[in-house]
Amino acid sequence: MPPYTPVYMGAYNRWYPADASDINKMPVIGLTLDSLKIGQLGSVLLMGMITNTSWKWVPNQPIYTSTVAGELTQIPPTDSGNQVQVVAMAISETLIIFKPTYILVEV
Repeated sequence: MPPYTPVYMGAYNRWYPADASDINKMPVIGLTLDSLKIGQLGSVLLMGMITNTSWKWVPNQPIYTSTVAGELTQIPPTDSGNQVQVVAMAISETLIIFKPTYILVEV
């Protein structure tokens, strides 16, 4: 998994890429800070501000867990059975406040 991957804690307290289309791969708990192999231990941001120069977020809009495993989006999932979780707020195109809510809403 590359840095900035939204992850949930799975088997053996290891990190796995989150996926809003699969309740078993939710909720997002953290954001990887380094490249990690799936199921590996490693550095994960649980809450805070983080910058990534390759991001292009719309400022002042929420960021959600994507239905594409290990990705974030500013478009909330809409398909039946998807899980909606706000995980961050965009401050600028490249800066977010990562503070996942642990309340999931199923579409």
